[in-house]
Amino acid sequence: MLDQSVLAQCGPGPLGVAVSGGGDSTALLWLLHQAGYQLTAATVDHGLRAESADEADAVARLCKSMGIPHETLRWTGVEGGNLQQAAREGRQKLLAEWIRRHGGRSVALGHTIDDVAETLLMRLARGSGPDGLAAMEPVRNAQGITWLRPLLQVRRAELRDLLRDQQINWADDPSNSDVRFERARIRHAMTNLRLEPERLAQAATSLRDVRHAAIATTDALIAECVTFTALGEAVIAPKVYADAPADLRYRLLRVLTYWMNGQRHAPRHDLIAQMDNCLREGGEMAGAGLLIRQSKSSVHLRREPRAVASWTADHCWDHRWRITKTRSDDQVMPLATHDRESWPRMGAPHPAELARTVPTLVQTGLAPVIPGGAAMSHGMIRLIPFTMSARSR
Repeated sequence: MLDQSVLAQCGPGPLGVAVSGGGDSTALLWLLHQAGYQLTAATVDHGLRAESADEADAVARLCKSMGIPHETLRWTGVEGGNLQQAAREGRQKLLAEWIRRHGGRSVALGHTIDDVAETLLMRLARGSGPDGLAAMEPVRNAQGITWLRPLLQVRRAELRDLLRDQQINWADDPSNSDVRFERARIRHAMTNLRLEPERLAQAATSLRDVRHAAIATTDALIAECVTFTALGEAVIAPKVYADAPADLRYRLLRVLTYWMNGQRHAPRHDLIAQMDNCLREGGEMAGAGLLIRQSKSSVHLRREPRAVASWTADHCWDHRWRITKTRSDDQVMPLATHDRESWPRMGAPHPAELARTVPTLVQTGLAPVIPGGAAMSHGMIRLIPFTMSARSR
């Protein structure tokens, strides 16, 4: 049942297993244990249901019977916003921190064919485009961890049959059959319409292949027409950009926006269309935390000063700058706070505006550390490289 080509991507150290206590993740734990992997398991207790603590305890007992270390991670939640989205993001962060503490770099997840099919229909109902409809990736890198889904070719019912044969109990989340929730309604509709999960998952997998091809083509366009500067700008060759097909231009702008502003969600389609029109017609604008500025022969895409975030949850400055300090009293300040004589040669329009978006590392009595300069003994600033793969789901 396990996809060995996926598990071959496992990093060093023990393989983490995220086990909620449901049938899919419980079966995954048993299969990996039988296959002889060095495992450690974790259950995230979101505290959203009265039964969640008992379910975590049941997983702990099962792991003890198998000789597998187990830890319950508790999510404290957030106020307001999308609760389900916040829970997903909180769960991933907790699991990433947990596996690093235990010396591992990979976590296995129990998603199945059924999850792929249900997600396809849920996103179709929301009007998602090809990227949103594409099947989830069997191997994904995020937060410095490799997330593995070795059961994407297995039906949920097969896993439950396996657990029954082994006389292993699992917990059913009551929300899975509560039609107040979207996924439960989708499952109900699939049954009534006799939609086969395998066929739906096949369609989603085909769309994932299309997505991979589009990413490769967009990557080639970026290599041809975009230059990334040491000060965090993306400099675009306007003629090469304008000659590209609209779909590739839009995709290029989306991924550049992701990289530059650190947002988790794609900019609105109408905003991307405005940015595209501005680039092709030689205008200037602000949007999605970015600025479009024109020079004689190129277009500069940069951060909007008022949108710059200082220290962010990913331990970066404004999501993109890795800063190494050597003393606790080191300060990070925008380049604009220093005398212009200390600024590097920019060759960009509106240099004072750009300087407000670039960090420097300041220590009393020493010259400031500036991006693009040599690493100094009292610190270093490095721009996180742009990658298309960082946006894979």
